[in-house]
Amino acid sequence: MVKEKTKELYDKALKWIYRKKFYGVKAKIEPFEAPKTFQRKQDDSTIAPDITALRNERKSFFDIVLKKEARRRLAGKWRLMQELASRSGGKLYLFTPKGHHAFAERVVEKYGLEANIIRLF
Repeated sequence: MVKEKTKELYDKALKWIYRKKFYGVKAKIEPFEAPKTFQRKQDDSTIAPDITALRNERKSFFDIVLKKEARRRLAGKWRLMQELASRSGGKLYLFTPKGHHAFAERVVEKYGLEANIIRLF
Protein backbone atom coordinates (compact mmCIF):
# COMPACT_ATOMS: atom_id res chain seq x y z
CA MET A 1 0.00 0.00 0.00
CA VAL A 2 1.16 3.52 -0.77
CA LYS A 3 2.33 5.41 2.31
CA GLU A 4 3.58 8.69 0.87
CA LYS A 5 3.01 10.98 -2.08
CA THR A 6 5.71 9.91 -4.50
CA LYS A 7 6.79 11.25 -7.86
CA GLU A 8 5.15 8.20 -9.43
CA LEU A 9 1.75 9.21 -8.00
CA TYR A 10 2.21 12.77 -9.21
CA ASP A 11 3.20 11.47 -12.66
CA LYS A 12 0.03 9.34 -12.89
CA ALA A 13 -2.12 12.26 -11.76
CA LEU A 14 -0.46 14.66 -14.19
CA LYS A 15 -0.90 12.19 -17.03
CA TRP A 16 -4.65 12.10 -16.29
CA ILE A 17 -4.78 15.91 -16.04
CA TYR A 18 -3.07 16.44 -19.41
CA ARG A 19 -5.21 13.74 -21.04
CA LYS A 20 -8.29 15.71 -19.94
CA LYS A 21 -6.90 18.86 -21.63
CA PHE A 22 -6.03 20.90 -18.55
CA TYR A 23 -3.29 23.52 -18.87
CA GLY A 24 -1.47 26.03 -16.66
CA VAL A 25 -0.53 23.22 -14.30
CA LYS A 26 1.09 23.98 -10.95
CA ALA A 27 2.28 21.08 -8.79
CA LYS A 28 4.30 20.37 -5.67
CA ILE A 29 7.04 18.61 -7.67
CA GLU A 30 9.86 19.72 -9.95
CA PRO A 31 9.90 21.25 -12.58
CA PHE A 32 6.48 22.79 -11.93
CA GLU A 33 5.76 26.04 -10.15
CA ALA A 34 4.25 25.36 -6.72
CA PRO A 35 0.53 26.03 -6.19
CA LYS A 36 -0.49 28.94 -3.99
CA THR A 37 -0.65 28.16 -0.27
CA PHE A 38 -3.27 29.42 2.15
CA GLN A 39 -2.68 30.29 5.79
CA ARG A 40 -5.14 29.00 8.40
CA LYS A 41 -5.58 31.60 11.13
CA GLN A 42 -6.80 29.24 13.88
CA ASP A 43 -3.62 27.21 14.17
CA ASP A 44 -1.11 28.96 11.87
CA SER A 45 -0.95 25.95 9.56
CA THR A 46 -0.74 26.19 5.79
CA ILE A 47 -3.02 24.54 3.26
CA ALA A 48 -1.91 23.85 -0.30
CA PRO A 49 -3.37 21.65 -3.01
CA ASP A 50 -1.07 19.06 -4.56
CA ILE A 51 -1.89 20.28 -8.07
CA THR A 52 -3.88 23.10 -9.67
CA ALA A 53 -4.76 23.48 -13.35
CA LEU A 54 -7.02 25.38 -15.73
CA ARG A 55 -9.53 24.19 -18.30
CA ASN A 56 -11.68 26.68 -20.20
CA GLU A 57 -10.29 29.45 -17.94
CA ARG A 58 -11.72 27.64 -14.89
CA LYS A 59 -9.35 26.71 -12.10
CA SER A 60 -9.61 23.22 -10.65
CA PHE A 61 -7.87 21.80 -7.59
CA PHE A 62 -6.39 18.30 -7.31
CA ASP A 63 -5.30 16.37 -4.24
CA ILE A 64 -3.69 12.94 -3.90
CA VAL A 65 -5.46 11.14 -1.05
CA LEU A 66 -3.68 8.94 1.47
CA LYS A 67 -5.59 7.51 4.40
CA LYS A 68 -2.77 8.22 6.86
CA GLU A 69 -3.90 11.86 6.91
CA ALA A 70 -6.37 13.04 9.58
CA ARG A 71 -9.96 13.03 8.31
CA ARG A 72 -11.07 16.30 9.86
CA ARG A 73 -7.99 18.13 8.60
CA LEU A 74 -8.44 16.68 5.11
CA ALA A 75 -12.12 17.64 5.10
CA GLY A 76 -11.22 21.24 5.99
CA LYS A 77 -8.57 21.35 3.26
CA TRP A 78 -10.95 19.88 0.69
CA ARG A 79 -13.79 22.20 1.72
CA LEU A 80 -11.52 25.22 1.11
CA MET A 81 -10.36 23.87 -2.25
CA GLN A 82 -13.96 23.04 -3.24
CA GLU A 83 -15.06 26.59 -2.41
CA LEU A 84 -12.17 28.17 -4.32
CA ALA A 85 -12.79 25.93 -7.34
CA SER A 86 -16.53 26.65 -7.40
CA ARG A 87 -15.89 30.40 -7.32
CA SER A 88 -13.98 30.13 -10.59
CA GLY A 89 -16.29 27.51 -12.11
CA GLY A 90 -13.79 24.69 -11.58
CA LYS A 91 -13.97 21.43 -9.66
CA LEU A 92 -12.22 19.51 -6.91
CA TYR A 93 -10.62 16.24 -8.01
CA LEU A 94 -9.27 13.66 -5.57
CA PHE A 95 -6.81 11.08 -6.86
CA THR A 96 -6.78 7.82 -4.91
CA PRO A 97 -4.02 5.20 -5.13
CA LYS A 98 -4.97 1.56 -4.70
CA GLY A 99 -6.31 0.94 -1.18
CA HIS A 100 -7.31 4.56 -0.48
CA HIS A 101 -10.47 4.98 -2.59
CA ALA A 102 -13.01 3.91 0.05
CA PHE A 103 -11.38 6.21 2.60
CA ALA A 104 -11.78 9.19 0.27
CA GLU A 105 -15.41 8.28 -0.46
CA ARG A 106 -16.21 8.04 3.27
CA VAL A 107 -14.66 11.44 4.04
CA VAL A 108 -16.42 13.12 1.10
CA GLU A 109 -19.76 11.61 2.10
CA LYS A 110 -19.41 12.28 5.84
CA TYR A 111 -18.56 15.97 5.36
CA GLY A 112 -20.92 16.59 2.43
CA LEU A 113 -18.23 17.60 -0.05
CA GLU A 114 -18.53 17.79 -3.82
CA ALA A 115 -15.52 16.07 -5.34
CA ASN A 116 -14.71 13.88 -8.30
CA ILE A 117 -12.79 10.86 -7.03
CA ILE A 118 -10.38 9.37 -9.57
CA ARG A 119 -8.60 6.03 -9.10
CA LEU A 120 -4.85 5.99 -9.77
CA PHE A 121 -3.48 2.57 -10.72
